[in-house]
Amino acid sequence: EGELVFTSLTKEAFPLVRYRSGDISRLIPEPCRCGRTHIRMERVLKRSDDMLTIRGINIFPAQVEAILNEIQGVESDYQLIVDKVGALDAVELQVEVSDKFFSESGGVKELQIIEKRIVKDMKDYLSISPRVKLVAPQTLKEQSRKVIDKRII
Repeated sequence: EGELVFTSLTKEAFPLVRYRSGDISRLIPEPCRCGRTHIRMERVLKRSDDMLTIRGINIFPAQVEAILNEIQGVESDYQLIVDKVGALDAVELQVEVSDKFFSESGGVKELQIIEKRIVKDMKDYLSISPRVKLVAPQTLKEQSRKVIDKRII
C-alpha cells in the first residue's frame, strides 16, 4: 500500500517525472479473472493529504470511520479535534450516539461502555488514546470537516 506516483515516458519536451497523485492504493499481483497476468492496481483507498500525524503516528480519517462502524450504538458521524497541549498532541474524538441507542437502552452505564470501547479500539488499531465525547444524534451531521487540526492555527 502506498501513494500512486506517475511518470510519463512519452513526453520529450516537458516530461512529467514522478508526479505525486496524492492517492493511496495498492498493487494486486494475482492474475485477473479474465486471464490477464499483468499487475493490477486496486481502486483508490484514501488520499495522502487526508493523513494526520499525531505523536508520530499516521492516522487517516477512513481508519477512524472503520473503527466506529464496528461499534453498535454510535453513528459514523464524528469529529476529530487535534490540539497542542504543552509539547504533546491532544486528541478529542466527538462521536454521535445513534437514535436507536436511546430507544433501546440509553443508560449512562451503556454510554460509559461505548466510550471505553472506542478508546480501546483506537488504542489497539491506531495506537492513539483520544478523549472521547459522545454527542446527541444529528449534532455532527452538518459538520463539513471531520478533522479540525488546531495545531496549525
